[in-house]
Amino acid sequence: MAAIPLPFFGRQTELEALRIRCAEPGLTIVKGPPKIGKTRLLREFKERTRKDNSRRI
Repeated sequence: MAAIPLPFFGRQTELEALRIRCAEPGLTIVKGPPKIGKTRLLREFKERTRKDNSRRI
């Protein structure tokens, strides 16, 4: 059975920073301690970007 994703909130600053960085050419690396939410942040960013149809990730 697939897990139900939890609502995403409280990371607007990080999402905006990713949006700005990904608008520029080059590579963006997201790093941090284990279990801090890097994967969840990137999945949310990817989903929102897909909805905007603005960029391929």
